[in-house]
Amino acid sequence: MKAALQTDWRLREETPIYGKPMDVVDGIRRIVAPNPHSMTYHGTNTWLITHAAGTAVVDPGTDDPAHLDAICGVSGTISHVIVTHWHHDHFDGARALALRANVPVFKFPSGPLKGDKDLLHGTEIAGMQVIHTPGHAEDHICLERPDGVLLSGDHVMGWSTTLVPPPPDGDLGDYIESLERVQALNARIFLPGHGPEILKPYSFIEQLLEKRYEKLHQIENILTHEVQEFSNICNRAYPKLNKKLRFAAEMMLETYLLELKKRGKAIQEPTGWKRAGY
Repeated sequence: MKAALQTDWRLREETPIYGKPMDVVDGIRRIVAPNPHSMTYHGTNTWLITHAAGTAVVDPGTDDPAHLDAICGVSGTISHVIVTHWHHDHFDGARALALRANVPVFKFPSGPLKGDKDLLHGTEIAGMQVIHTPGHAEDHICLERPDGVLLSGDHVMGWSTTLVPPPPDGDLGDYIESLERVQALNARIFLPGHGPEILKPYSFIEQLLEKRYEKLHQIENILTHEVQEFSNICNRAYPKLNKKLRFAAEMMLETYLLELKKRGKAIQEPTGWKRAGY
């Protein structure tokens, strides 16, 4: 397993060779899907989990034929196709791969895209336990092995903070609660949906929680007794924003504002937002 490159708090890595499996920990390999993007880093991590019945494939990612060929070429008997959540960069290859392997697609039952078999919180599958972790998506799950390895999907990633969209798709309160849930597991390593492995997950989650609360406090302080337009709040909350990330920032800001509203600290008006308590 090649060490990640750390820049500030983020964990980076060199661009992987697409289609080439990488041994990560005992019984788990990674193939990175060729779908790089500002929201997916180098691409989606497809995890190949060896267990008694064959290979469970988690997050096939893209339906690119070469990527699916690479998965099938090293997996032997594919026993399960599992999706951590419905987002297309994780789900798009699931149906095609399941058809090739003649197995069902397993996922949590909520969300706009449905699987063939439901995975509920606490379910055991391919030697792993399902942990429902809503926040980034209402149907998001993590998968925990008994040896302290956690497949964290997009719930916890080393290369970037996780986008938490506003309800009903996401929820900041749910996300924070889910972070605390997986932190309490005290796993030894997280294998995320994008980017390199996280070798110190407990302390890494501490940083993530701190950043969420800092941003929530910052946005609360931006609000005043006068109503401000949403775009103005966004400019102040994200002053050095890359234009490509404006849409994601606006989604995240709405999520923070709705959380402040839920906590009784912000008021939404037809023309914008203001601070509560005036």
